[in-house]
Amino acid sequence: MRLTDIVQHADLALWPQIAMVLFMFAFVLVGLRVVLTSREQDRAMARAAIEDDVPAKPASATATATATQDAEAAHISHEITATKERDHG
Repeated sequence: MRLTDIVQHADLALWPQIAMVLFMFAFVLVGLRVVLTSREQDRAMARAAIEDDVPAKPASATATATATQDAEAAHISHEITATKERDHG
């Protein structure tokens, strides 16, 4: 059996159809993201692209993340201090 026989009998029309379905799926997802994104989020993302001091996340998410990081840092600092006191005392 030669390669030309294999190609002639292969159903090659299926691959462009699969590609079209995948493209349409991605297109719909991007369209939904555009439609469902609020103006506030659009403006925040636009400001973040040109200003260094504007957080990309909403202020509440940034504050929560900062508070969590501060608590973790305090806990680690306390553990280090306790370990040093135990080792030297």
